[in-house]
Amino acid sequence: MKLHFHTFNVLFFTILLCCSTSVHSASDIHTLMEVAGITEQINELPKTMKAGFEQGLAQKNAPNKDALLKSVDQAILPSIIIEKTHTALKKALSKEDIKTLLTWYQSDLGKGLTAAENSASTIEASQTVANQLQTLLSNEKRVELAKKLDKAVGMTDTAVDIQLFTMESMFTAFSSMEDPSSSIDPSQYRARIEAMKPQMNAQMEPFIHATMVHTYRSFDDKSMDKYAAFLSQPAAQKLTTASIEGMKSGLKIVTQAWIKDIATIAKANQKNRNSP
Repeated sequence: MKLHFHTFNVLFFTILLCCSTSVHSASDIHTLMEVAGITEQINELPKTMKAGFEQGLAQKNAPNKDALLKSVDQAILPSIIIEKTHTALKKALSKEDIKTLLTWYQSDLGKGLTAAENSASTIEASQTVANQLQTLLSNEKRVELAKKLDKAVGMTDTAVDIQLFTMESMFTAFSSMEDPSSSIDPSQYRARIEAMKPQMNAQMEPFIHATMVHTYRSFDDKSMDKYAAFLSQPAAQKLTTASIEGMKSGLKIVTQAWIKDIATIAKANQKNRNSP
């Protein structure tokens, strides 16, 4: 299942890493990431984070906004996140797991579902869901199916975890921008953000379910039952777990680099303001 990362439910799904000692080629993992939509999803991440950062900058009278926005492009590198995800998948999946997964994702139904999920992963698609939220949630039969899929992959819980991670990064970035000389400890925001988790979960769940209703609107019930059965298989569970673990590992690296860049730009801005 392609997992949606956008300004409404950003990056990104925390679950345990499952390991295997089986040997398989790097090209198999690369192919799997491509056909499962994971690589395309990761490549969308800088756009998502940039959109969220731009929204925050619009509320502040920050100088040198172009440089601050450019810092996202320079620091939030998909290649690093892809590498970490590749490593996590290589550790988690056996050769037989990969064979099972490739068979699904290269089938007509697998290709169709992945294409639909790719289309639903954009900020524009998220806005469409937001505009049609109540209409989508009124489709009770499909909402029940969405709940079934959500339970299979833990989508809401993971989306909230990623949202909290992103918020922590944003808080740290803005703090670095406002006080570039101080050492920012992200943990000072963690307790406050964690306290928001129950409320965010309640807000996120209906949006996740509405997104699923919209994404899979062209697929009949029989096809969706097949998908639910696939997602419940151990290989699919391991794929979801490892890909999200890898994404989070990569995101941690690139966001730390980004926050350093923000502090450097802010220090330069501060120096220019203090110059005679």
